[in-house]
Amino acid sequence: SRHAAHALPLDAEFETIREHRFDPSTSRRLVKNRRKLDHKGRLEFDFVTGPDALPELDHLLEWRRQRFQDVNDDNATAVQRTFYRQLVSQGNLARVGRLRLDDELVAGCLGLIEGNGIHVLVIAYNPQFANWAPGLLMVESCIAAAEKMGLTVFDLTIGDESYKQLFGADSIGLFDLRQPLSLRGRVALALVTLKPKVKRLLEQLGLFEFVQRLRGRAPTKS
Repeated sequence: SRHAAHALPLDAEFETIREHRFDPSTSRRLVKNRRKLDHKGRLEFDFVTGPDALPELDHLLEWRRQRFQDVNDDNATAVQRTFYRQLVSQGNLARVGRLRLDDELVAGCLGLIEGNGIHVLVIAYNPQFANWAPGLLMVESCIAAAEKMGLTVFDLTIGDESYKQLFGADSIGLFDLRQPLSLRGRVALALVTLKPKVKRLLEQLGLFEFVQRLRGRAPTKS
């Protein structure tokens, strides 16, 4: 299978990066939206970490859970939430970026700072501010803050979401190479290859949720 990572080099001052890398219409839209929110209060961005950042992290994870509730695996979401909270609590690598209007959280992200780069794992926004493209405003603010911190790479990680191209991120192809070395390996590889095909077939037959419930992976609908 093939995936793509998306990284934006921070090789100039933020204004230069925005001028030469960002989609022009998106830049103009963000300027207008930022101006509109500035009329409502003080719009500011910062990074926090450690136990004090957990309330903001919980907001981000809940907003994302609600947005993708139709495709979420509840068990996997719970495990992921525990892992992210542990990362932020330790306060070493993880940072929660928060875009706030006065004291109200508009949008935010979870990123890992490693070496000279920040790797963004979670982006979410307050649905009450959806009309102002809060997620895009947050990404723009986070890029500006990362450049100011002296970081040289803003990594939006894997995934083909279209917004990543709006900020001029470079796409890097990633490949999975699977080579069985034994009969057992060939059997395992065949099972791994068939899994997505079986899932699609069950979805087409309307049986996927039923099988998930049998496995204890999805709640029974009332």
